[in-house]
Amino acid sequence: MKLKPPLTYKPLLIIIIITLALTTFGCSSAPRPQPFADFHQSLAELSASSDQALSDAQSLAKGSFRSGAPLTEEFRFDELVLTWEEGGDPTQPTQEKLPLYAMLREMRRGVRSLNLAITNYGQFLAELAAAPPEEADRIDELARSANSNLRSARDALSVDFEDKKVALVSTIGAEILRKKIERDRKKFLGETLDGAQGMIDALSEHLVPTMDLVALDIEGVYIAWADNLARDYDAAGSPEQQAQILDILMTRNEETIVMMEAIRTIREAYRTLPNAHLELRRLLDEPDSFLTSVKRLRDEARRIKGLHDELAALEVEE
Repeated sequence: MKLKPPLTYKPLLIIIIITLALTTFGCSSAPRPQPFADFHQSLAELSASSDQALSDAQSLAKGSFRSGAPLTEEFRFDELVLTWEEGGDPTQPTQEKLPLYAMLREMRRGVRSLNLAITNYGQFLAELAAAPPEEADRIDELARSANSNLRSARDALSVDFEDKKVALVSTIGAEILRKKIERDRKKFLGETLDGAQGMIDALSEHLVPTMDLVALDIEGVYIAWADNLARDYDAAGSPEQQAQILDILMTRNEETIVMMEAIRTIREAYRTLPNAHLELRRLLDEPDSFLTSVKRLRDEARRIKGLHDELAALEVEE
């Protein structure tokens, strides 16, 4: 009687090992995309709402300048006239002194560029976490836009990043980017987050005190305006006129309080940014970790938008 060869499980075992290896590789290369999309959305909302708030501050300062409220310094006519340097760039006139609202306008432009850089970077991360390798050209362009806006902000705000390279992302070209996404998306995403953390920290360190400067400017505008209004109150010819002036004062107080709260919330959002970025990095190693700062960033952006709407409603009531 011929014996049957013993059963062997070797082929089956090999198949199982290969399947497990592929599964493990797939998991390591497939980060959860939604948190990165949420991070980008929060940055986009922060960019829009903070620009609205700074526009409100600029408008307030401009209104005080036009009303003739005495500011901290007096301007001569010739100090405000634009001049052109002989033989210089004809598209770049200069001005000896800038009124407060003009300084706020320049600050707003610089902050807008920084916000655009951070938002471009957030979109880059969101696309890097989810987009197919075939879209590497578009993802690479987002990286370049982030770096370009960062350099524009550096020039507008005269930011000194010391020895740091003025870039959020290393631009490596679409073809290399595509290969890195194909090989191990998750690993490259982690390397990108690690490389950008220093610049994110530096941006936060600059933007937080910048908001304090905006608040000080608003304070200066208010004090000069209130001093002017106090003289009108003292010179009022009747209790009715004084009551009208007090009503103007109370309305302006409400506007200033709301505006200061918006600036404070922007400041806190920029202070939250580095931790939100760190949470995304931690998420790659600990998929169940909490995203407290990412959610706080979103809530702060929406709070700023609500304060802008509240300020607009106050202006309609006047």
